[in-house]
Amino acid sequence: MIVPSYVQRDVEVRIQEGINKASEHFGRKFNFPTISYDLRGKTAGTATYQKNHIRLNAQLLIENKEHFINRTVPHELGHLITWEVYKNDPSFRSWNRVAHHGSHWKRVCRIIGMNDVTRTHSYDVSKSSVRKSQQFVWGCDKCGDLMSVSKSKHTKMLGGHYHHKCGNRQRGSISFVVSPGNYTKMEAIQVVRDSMTKKESAALRDLMQEVKKPEEKKVRKPRKSGMSNMARARFFVRKNPGLSSAQIRSWCEASLGCSAHSARGIYSKLKKEQLV
Repeated sequence: MIVPSYVQRDVEVRIQEGINKASEHFGRKFNFPTISYDLRGKTAGTATYQKNHIRLNAQLLIENKEHFINRTVPHELGHLITWEVYKNDPSFRSWNRVAHHGSHWKRVCRIIGMNDVTRTHSYDVSKSSVRKSQQFVWGCDKCGDLMSVSKSKHTKMLGGHYHHKCGNRQRGSISFVVSPGNYTKMEAIQVVRDSMTKKESAALRDLMQEVKKPEEKKVRKPRKSGMSNMARARFFVRKNPGLSSAQIRSWCEASLGCSAHSARGIYSKLKKEQLV
């Protein structure tokens, strides 16, 4: 959104007034910050200390011009001045963390003429928080789920992609469906669903219900009754004393069906029990 020149001029006048008051109070000169109006979403403004830059939300500025210039603009300017004045003050930092909205910032805001010092705003963000852009809807051939992605994500997915939500070892291949136009992600998916025929919608619904069915729990087979391998090995060495370690390990592999590694483990236990 383009901010009219007269609104930008009012913002610059308010910033200059704040700078003049701060310079008079602290007895030093402050540089005029750079300003941009490209901030979107629910945030009204941000301040970057290192660049001496203020970024403002154009939509909220135009909708709440007077209140925005008297509150949000000095709010962000207060951050920049506070940083310049107190950045080397140990009381401004706590465990290497800057107190952005602490007592130092509140003091500076009052100095530059901000009466109602608060951290957050109460603007209506219903229009500024909704971002519409060209959407690309993809569908999963495994579960029938639809997803909407941006153009950059769409370009990456053209090289090959799979659907993570299908679960491990059941990842489905997803394919491009259609680009409905400029919508939010949820709106784009709803538009595609609405454009489906009744037969397509029913097939998608049945597929989703089938996928969401809980898997049957595997019943663990009961363990066969009888002697354990270790007990059988004890019985064997007691019945056949004087066998070598190689003979015992060979018997374990042949009679118990265990691996060479397990056979060595059984022999070690027998040795600890002083049976061999």
